[in-house]
Amino acid sequence: MCVTVESGSAAASHNGECVRGGGGQEEEEEEEEEEEEEEEEEEEEEEEEERRRRRRKKKKKKKKKKKKKKKKKKKKKKKKKKN
Repeated sequence: MCVTVESGSAAASHNGECVRGGGGQEEEEEEEEEEEEEEEEEEEEEEEEERRRRRRKKKKKKKKKKKKKKKKKKKKKKKKKKN
């Protein structure tokens, strides 16, 4: 990678020429930022998946409860009809 130096003592000695290896720190910072962004994205995906799981579980539980209630109502109706 080629980095142009524009200020400081390095600029005086290179006069805006292409300098090799001068951007190491910048590259490290960019890599760190990318890693942090990736980690954040992974965390968000995990949280979203967890929300989906909870919703599905809640729906299933609600459905089961409704089915049980319906069965109970049917049984009660049948018993009433018998008498």
